[in-house]
Amino acid sequence: MKRIFFLLLSVTLALFALTGCFGTVYHDYSADCDPFCDCCPVPVERETTVEHTRESCDSTICTTCATELEPLEHTYSNDCDPICDVCEAARTTLKHTYAADCSSACSVCGEPRTGVTHTYTNGCDIDCNICGEKRAESELVHAWLYPCSTVCTYCDATRSAEHAYEFECSVSCTHCGGKRVVPAEQHDYEFGCSSTCRTCGYVRTDNEHLYSTACDQICDYGCGYEREEQHDWDGLCNAQVCLLCGATKSAAHIDDDGNAICDDCGAICDHVCYNDASADCDRICAVEGCGKAVSIHSYSAACDLTCNAEGCTTGDRVVGEGDAVDHAPKAVCGTVCQYCGEALVIEGEPVAHSYDGECDAKCNACGEVRSTSALHTASAEKGCDVCAVCGEKSGLEHTYTKTCDMNCSICNAVNPDGGHVGLYPCSAECKYCGAALDNIRHTFDYACSNTCALCGEFVRTDAADPHVDLDNDKICDTCGGALPTTGEGVLPEHNIPAKKDDE
Repeated sequence: MKRIFFLLLSVTLALFALTGCFGTVYHDYSADCDPFCDCCPVPVERETTVEHTRESCDSTICTTCATELEPLEHTYSNDCDPICDVCEAARTTLKHTYAADCSSACSVCGEPRTGVTHTYTNGCDIDCNICGEKRAESELVHAWLYPCSTVCTYCDATRSAEHAYEFECSVSCTHCGGKRVVPAEQHDYEFGCSSTCRTCGYVRTDNEHLYSTACDQICDYGCGYEREEQHDWDGLCNAQVCLLCGATKSAAHIDDDGNAICDDCGAICDHVCYNDASADCDRICAVEGCGKAVSIHSYSAACDLTCNAEGCTTGDRVVGEGDAVDHAPKAVCGTVCQYCGEALVIEGEPVAHSYDGECDAKCNACGEVRSTSALHTASAEKGCDVCAVCGEKSGLEHTYTKTCDMNCSICNAVNPDGGHVGLYPCSAECKYCGAALDNIRHTFDYACSNTCALCGEFVRTDAADPHVDLDNDKICDTCGGALPTTGEGVLPEHNIPAKKDDE
């Protein structure tokens, strides 16, 4: 009986061994993702929801259960995503997307790129004409029409800039030509009535001559201008008074009706009042009932023996008759006639003149004046205006070696007209002595001119402003010069010839 029992037990155990895991439903796996039981003698694949683990998407062995796997493709969020969303593997080929050819960043991932060239209308245009991107304020290049312009030619940008003037009293800016108000006292006029400033050439219109009285004819400023007589005479012919200045004068009688009675004062003719303007000195008195023959001769001096009237044949006189006298000096030392001033023929040794001193110019006897310029002496102590010997005004002129000398070589007085002067305001040398001049400032008609408008010689190469052609008509808007195109959008520099004096 025992033998049968053990035989049945052995058969049962063998059956359990043959069916695996002793016939139970529990298998043993290496991992949750292992599809095969480690105990079953015959591999039995199970269905599992646990995924295998990989080092990367292209791995072929599960890192958990060592099962052989098929490689997977990487997964990216977009074409320019550099990291796989599953395994974080980096890829080498990225395909960025740009909204425009000059966009500086990918429109998908935002990654910036370099080397792009934007297109702008001008140097201070902020938005790119193609992609619309804005550039930094520091990258803007504004265009100023003149060095002193404060507003950009293309936009409303402003800056601080100063006008430039050739002289302290110049009215017009050397760059833009803008005018300023310069106080009158800053200009240098030769006379108080001069119209043109000697420094900058400004011409004023409010200058007037100055006269001591309402009838004065010579300008008191010393400019030499002489106006027409201004007297307004009132009164009779023998006692006229100027209503403006009070001056008096006596005028000739007037006899327009020929009745020998003055039409102005009523005086009866005394054989002198005539209308006859003929050259003949023999007249007939026109007074009614008179009819006397009268000779009206005229002589230049008491020693003049011939009547001055042209055509007169009866006016010659001789010395001793009437008031006719011979030529005679005022004193024995005189050399000219005291009446007419003519030089006398001196016979024998001339009598010396009498003077109070070495510098006395007028003879005490005859009154003749000798040259003062040769007698008075100038000195450094008293100057050239006062004689160093007699102390009187000498009338001597200052002495200058050259026109541009600043001081008199004798008394060191300042020469008001001295100072180095160039042929032009921009000349480098004095036109008188050749001394080098400082503060040379050339003048250009326009900001883009290259040649000095004054001397026509100096040519600047690096200071001229660029030409402006806002309407793109190939004509400079500033100077009006033609602008030949040397390349698209390129306007070359050119020289503007200096203006001529007759332009």
